[in-house]
Amino acid sequence: MYKYDTKKKLLQHDFQSVQAMLRYIENGSFNDNFFHRASEIGDYEFSLTESYNEAHDLCKRGALPDEIEKANEMIDELKQTKIYTIPKRYSNFVGFAPNVPAYLQGNPKNMYDIRKEKRKKIDVYYGAESSGRTSTDDIYLKGITTMGLIKLLEENGFNVNLKFFAALENGKQRFLTRLLLKEEKERLDIASSFVPMCHPAFSRRIVPRLLEITPDADQMWQKSYGLTCSEYTSRYLLDAKENDILINDLASAKEWFKNITEGEASEQLREGGI
Repeated sequence: MYKYDTKKKLLQHDFQSVQAMLRYIENGSFNDNFFHRASEIGDYEFSLTESYNEAHDLCKRGALPDEIEKANEMIDELKQTKIYTIPKRYSNFVGFAPNVPAYLQGNPKNMYDIRKEKRKKIDVYYGAESSGRTSTDDIYLKGITTMGLIKLLEENGFNVNLKFFAALENGKQRFLTRLLLKEEKERLDIASSFVPMCHPAFSRRIVPRLLEITPDADQMWQKSYGLTCSEYTSRYLLDAKENDILINDLASAKEWFKNITEGEASEQLREGGI
């Protein structure tokens, strides 16, 4: 679904699957403001594809068995230890502190106790790689690390919403794409998530093609395909909560994984609502 918010100058696309995104692109028409199309240029080393059509076919196909096997091997190598849980007070017969109101009412459960409960739902926003300086190896590792993070959360009882996004700004306009990769009740499927998360062709050919067929994109986008929005702006455009996980680059993916595996998850995650 596409809409243009004239007040915010926001070009916004929302898709419920990769296949829906590809169908939209197939049926779209080029915006006349784009003369030289980034989705069609660039050498193999930049996107690991020779053309846009190859990237398109790659997305339709998904990950091959050997790619899935290699991804699983790398994820298994990531350190998995403990994860933070969120303390919650309960009234009990014994505990660490008195529950004064319960005591005055003669309730035998007049002490506060703590049981640990995990936060049940977490939204993970996975950002497109828009910097041309980022190596294809780092794009791959960013995806693998984020997949490891999601599997770790799932194995510890969390439900994870996984959403790919691209947030760019150029002049007065902003461009936002949101793509649902996994709903909270689903387990991570590497086969369908591999290309958007790990293959450079998705960010460097598919996302640019989506911009090139966006009808309200002005002439400024021809000169430059924009700059990545800051984390603050991205969260605002995505309507992401403070305790949602946002992955912009390899460094942020590693930091989130480290915080959780070492039991040092931020207050944002620990205090998240259920």
